Amino acid sequence: MMLIFANLVLWVGYRLSVDNMQEVWRDLTDLSADSTLYTLEQRRNDLRADLKLLASNPDLVRAILYYDELVLNRIAADWELFVSEKRLYDQVRLIDLSGQERLRVDLTSHGASRVSTDQLQNKSGRYYVQQGLAMDAGTIYASPIDLNVEQGKIEIPYKPMIRLVTPLDVDGEIKALLAVNALASHILGDLQRHARLVHGGLLLLDESGNYLRGFSSNQEWQFMFPESSNGSLQFNESYPDVWAMMQQTPSGQINRPEGIFSYRTVTYGTSGITHSYRLVVVMTEEQQQALLLPQRNLWLFIALVLTLLLVFAIVIMGGYRSGQLEAKPVVNRRSVDLWHLFR
Repeated sequence: MMLIFANLVLWVGYRLSVDNMQEVWRDLTDLSADSTLYTLEQRRNDLRADLKLLASNPDLVRAILYYDELVLNRIAADWELFVSEKRLYDQVRLIDLSGQERLRVDLTSHGASRVSTDQLQNKSGRYYVQQGLAMDAGTIYASPIDLNVEQGKIEIPYKPMIRLVTPLDVDGEIKALLAVNALASHILGDLQRHARLVHGGLLLLDESGNYLRGFSSNQEWQFMFPESSNGSLQFNESYPDVWAMMQQTPSGQINRPEGIFSYRTVTYGTSGITHSYRLVVVMTEEQQQALLLPQRNLWLFIALVLTLLLVFAIVIMGGYRSGQLEAKPVVNRRSVDLWHLFR
């Protein structure tokens, strides 16, 4: 009975310890989600501020009215300095109403340089140009984060990109577009730095539940290759119930048998044309069990040692009692006939 009671106490202690650890993990996943969201929002706000700064250049009015080469040269010089110093932008472009690039500065391995006139392209068929032309002055269109496409092909090695476009107006009339290609690798780099502090996975999902950052690299960017499949399930396929619950609120925590999911939403774009991304800090059941394994082994070791000690104590006590019984003298008492006392 004592052995059963001792192991029951140990089991209760172990369960309380596990519950306490899971509560700590829930708090940590929420804290990690909040701190990572703050970083992503700061990055997004910086992109917006940079685009507005570029759009405020007074030379742009003359440039989009006359496309004077001297003015374009001044703007190009400013853009080259901006791109070289920031190193966050792959391209900065001035695009006319027909979708034709009129000025473009590219980031290169040696800094930034203006693209020659004969290398400028017509982008009228690209979705971000069409969206930008449909917007009001002062608004910002942010494209979905995807892989860069050049000459109709996905660039290798992959270059994650987010494009921001704002219409440029003169006297209230849209005359051109200012477009920047921001390197989303910096956003993913921010996630990588935060991921080192997370006990679990740090994911970034698009509006359809596709992985931009997954548990492993082979899960990422699969939506860019619809004609081929490597068999990797996307988040909405692996965790359909969790994904459905995430659609109900922009942030929260979901505790399921599959794991702990703390999620937040970051939105890019203005004027009703936005794209939202789910930042998810997750501790799957497998990850929790792996973290609990040392503690489980410790409690099992304690239970084993305690069981052996109790068994040893029971054996010793049993032997001691047997010895006492064997050593105890037997007292022979003669029956006393009390009758003679009354004679």
